[in-house]
Amino acid sequence: IVYALTSVFDPTALDTEKTTLLLAGIIEQTKSFTTPSTNADTLLTASELMRLGAKHSEAQQLCQDNLPLSLAQLFGRAAVRSKIDEQTALGDQARPGENAKVLWSFVTAEDYEKTGRATTDIPTVLENLQKTLPPSRVLVLLSQQPEDKTVSATLAGDPEILEKIREQESAEFQSPHLLLANTFSTFREAEEYL
Repeated sequence: IVYALTSVFDPTALDTEKTTLLLAGIIEQTKSFTTPSTNADTLLTASELMRLGAKHSEAQQLCQDNLPLSLAQLFGRAAVRSKIDEQTALGDQARPGENAKVLWSFVTAEDYEKTGRATTDIPTVLENLQKTLPPSRVLVLLSQQPEDKTVSATLAGDPEILEKIREQESAEFQSPHLLLANTFSTFREAEEYL
């Protein structure tokens, strides 16, 4: 929208820094042009911004969060323990052209101990999993509590599906993720339940 308004009035008003920032915003919002909302206008705008001097590599770097090492290590442990489940009921609800996958990821109590992080880091880990791992309709992060070893579930993804889950389960949104109130004694139990 900013580019469209500027290009109508004075496209030369956008210097290299401004075009790079606008390109970074597009890259961030489209998750590097991978979201379903990415269309021909999105790509055309990105192309025009680069023609006006936007630096693609700088825009990419602006979109990368520089996590503290210990948090990057926790994220890495969750990423390594991830799997895609294509055999799910979500496949029946997927609209044509949409991704019907559920992506599962796991954080153990030992992961918190080894990285010196806490369960309060789960939203950041979930956001980085969404940015880094292949797109999915729902991303489920199962996290084992260090104190009592119970397993909690936090979900991200399609807002319609998350809302349906919230209505059926005891769950609450924690901007924008959904945290189930239920806890489970094992990862297997949580996975089977979900």
